[in-house]
Amino acid sequence: MKENKKIGLSGLLFLAMGTFSTMPVLEVSAAGRSVTFFSLTFFAALVFLWVRNKNFLRTPILTKPLRYFVLWMVIGIVAGCAGWLYFNGDSVWQSAATSYLPKLVLYIAFAILWEQGASEKDGRLVLKGLLLGAVLNCVWAVLDGLCYYVAHFSLNNVIFSAYIERHDIRFGQLSLILGNGLLRAAGFNMDPANIGFLGPIVIAYGLHKRRYGLTLIGLLSLVFSASTTAAVVTLAIFALEWKNLIPKRKPSRKGMQMWMYLVILLGIAVAAAAAVRLLPLVIRAAGLFAERFNGVYVKGNEASPRKVYYAGFFKALLTAGVIAFTGSGLGTSSFPYIENAELFHELEPNIDNGPFDPEMTYIAYLFDCGILGLVLYVYCLFLLYRYYKKNLHTLGHAVEAYYILLATVFSALFYHYILFSPQVLLIVVGLAEIGHSCTRGKLLSEVRSG
Repeated sequence: MKENKKIGLSGLLFLAMGTFSTMPVLEVSAAGRSVTFFSLTFFAALVFLWVRNKNFLRTPILTKPLRYFVLWMVIGIVAGCAGWLYFNGDSVWQSAATSYLPKLVLYIAFAILWEQGASEKDGRLVLKGLLLGAVLNCVWAVLDGLCYYVAHFSLNNVIFSAYIERHDIRFGQLSLILGNGLLRAAGFNMDPANIGFLGPIVIAYGLHKRRYGLTLIGLLSLVFSASTTAAVVTLAIFALEWKNLIPKRKPSRKGMQMWMYLVILLGIAVAAAAAVRLLPLVIRAAGLFAERFNGVYVKGNEASPRKVYYAGFFKALLTAGVIAFTGSGLGTSSFPYIENAELFHELEPNIDNGPFDPEMTYIAYLFDCGILGLVLYVYCLFLLYRYYKKNLHTLGHAVEAYYILLATVFSALFYHYILFSPQVLLIVVGLAEIGHSCTRGKLLSEVRSG
């Protein structure tokens, strides 16, 4: 039976939700209040899924894989409450400990409603939306970079100047312009580091699908964002999946029409003409990026915050005490580093004495949600890896899901992607798909044996 490829209104909603989850700076504002496009589509999806599932109260709530996600969210809530008690008397830390509670409750509701009301086609559209969002972010970062190095201003900072003022963005910039003239393009995000997650997805997907235009866009976004995370994540994905990413030699086609040769030659000529103008700009940006990468990972003499988070982890773990087991609430994982006088002394030039999450998602989740919360998060990623790796060449949508997953796993080593919307959508959609697949497998086995 042929799959119906027509996308209805509900399909467009799920596609838009996936796309806008990667673009938090897109929002509508009125009367001093603002709401992101993702929030609008997310709440619309919640309502739609609730209305669609007429048997909600008469069906099993969750399949086994998605229960791990919900349990992780519940532990996050418990950790937030524990943090509120632990920080008793300190309103700043108490507020931080409970700040994520509404989001955790909403994601639990979303997981349950998605399990009961969404089809596999809906899930594939969300994944396509995530990929589309990654591509659009990279394209915007490239345009921002070209505009900066040609016209000497950041397109991103100009277009979103009202957003920057409304939300009091640090340094008054979305795309950071450093003192040495380096631009760190952010795409449709508040931090250039998010290209560290999105760029490698586009690069790897383009290589796997042999769509080298996407790969080029991803590589240029990496250069113009100057994201060291993107560079390392891309290398890690390539090292793991080089067999799928390096094109295999194919026998040459006979009888190629003359017009096809002419089109290829014309394309090369246009590309060469563009390169003459653009290549010096790209080389300049790449040189500044290489200088930054060298300073961060190779010859950095000063103890950068990231190095302190890694090297001082065990000291922070000993300082954390009971927090390592209970967690203290999402957004408070900096507490052991601040509480330890030696670590805080090393970090003090670069951080404030207040709640934040270190630039390493796994460390952050450990102190935010406790050891059980971290284990559940990692186990959710493992289930997705096992499923999409196994079906990489049999399920069409497994390719985008797999490389989004790998970018999630590796980028988490270098930045704090705490409940980052695209990653949460991937986990919920993927675990629901695994659950449905297991259910189908059991039914088929029963039919064959019965």
